[in-house]
Amino acid sequence: MRRLLSLLFLLILFSSCKSQVTKDLSQEISTIENGLLASIVIQGEDWEYHNIKERMLELRVPGVSIAVVRDGKLQWAKGYGYANTNDSTKVDVNTLFQAGSISKPVAALSVLKLLEEGAVDLDTDVNTYLKTWQVPQHAFEEKVTLRRLLTHTAGTSVHGFPGYTQADTFPAINEVLNGEGNTSRIYVSTPPDSIWRYSGGGCKKC
Repeated sequence: MRRLLSLLFLLILFSSCKSQVTKDLSQEISTIENGLLASIVIQGEDWEYHNIKERMLELRVPGVSIAVVRDGKLQWAKGYGYANTNDSTKVDVNTLFQAGSISKPVAALSVLKLLEEGAVDLDTDVNTYLKTWQVPQHAFEEKVTLRRLLTHTAGTSVHGFPGYTQADTFPAINEVLNGEGNTSRIYVSTPPDSIWRYSGGGCKKC
C-alpha cells in the first residue's frame, strides 16, 4: 500500500511539473508571437508591439519558421504561413529554408571560439589561415584580417548572394569565391579598414 501511494504521489508530481512546463512554453511562444518590435525604437516613447502574422501580412512575407534552442537543445519550433503560395503548402517544422545571413553570426561565433582557444588572431593576415583558397593580391597596404571580415571593413566585394533552388547544381565554396556560381568573384576592391561596407562575400571567407 505504501509503495502504491508513493507511486501515485510521483505520478501526480510529474503530471503537475509537465503541466507547468507546457504552460510556461505556451506563454513563451505567445510572448514571441505577439512581442515583435519595430526596427527603430525611439527612447522615451512607448514601445509598440506587433503580432507575427500581422507583420507577415504587412511586409508580404509568405512563410516564416522559428526555432528556439536553449543550452544546445531544441526547445520548440513552429511554422507560420505558406511554403508554397501556388499550392497552399503550409510552413511546418520540417520546411527547409535557405540559411542566408543567419550563417554570419554562426561563423562569427566559430571564429571567436577559435580565438578563445588561441588558434587564430583577429589582426593577422587572413591568408595565413586560408589553405584551399587565398584572398587575391591587391594594391592596398592594409591587410584583410578576421576582425575586418567580421566587421565588414575588409574592403571585399559582393554584397550578397541570391541563393539556389533545390533543382540547381550547388557550386563548391571555392567556386563561389572565384565567381563560378551565380555571383561575381570576391576580391578586395577598396582599402581594408577605410570604410564600412556590407559584404556577404567577405563573411563567406570566414
